[in-house]
Amino acid sequence: MKVHFPRKLAAEFRKTARSGFPKERYAILLGAANGASVHIDMLFIPDTQEYWAKESHICVPNGWWDKAEQMANQFELKIVGDLHSHCANPKLTLDCSPSEKDWEHASEVGPVHGVMTLQKHASGRITSKVRFWPSDIEKVETRVT
Repeated sequence: MKVHFPRKLAAEFRKTARSGFPKERYAILLGAANGASVHIDMLFIPDTQEYWAKESHICVPNGWWDKAEQMANQFELKIVGDLHSHCANPKLTLDCSPSEKDWEHASEVGPVHGVMTLQKHASGRITSKVRFWPSDIEKVETRVT
């Protein structure tokens, strides 16, 4: 699967995520999808995130989905997934992998689920990277024998 994520939208979310650091931030992705690709055309970034955001997670109230759906309909788009940030201080390094909790909800959000990591360095500079994951990865039954 290919995900087309315009630099302008990446910069928009990066700005939101940096402003909330070290708490997580969230966006709902609007665009179009077919079996082989996802095109992200807009972000719905809720303006009430501070109340719901923690350093370890962000709660996503149903009202955000309702507003995102209205925005998608207004622009003749579909909800194609979500994107949230993971934040790390200089003593911890993160990759863009979803957490176990993220995977539990990934299939509910659309064909893709994105994670942007924000890494704060000793100098105070914050760098970021983003990666998208298909939401339909089947759970693997694990047995330790």
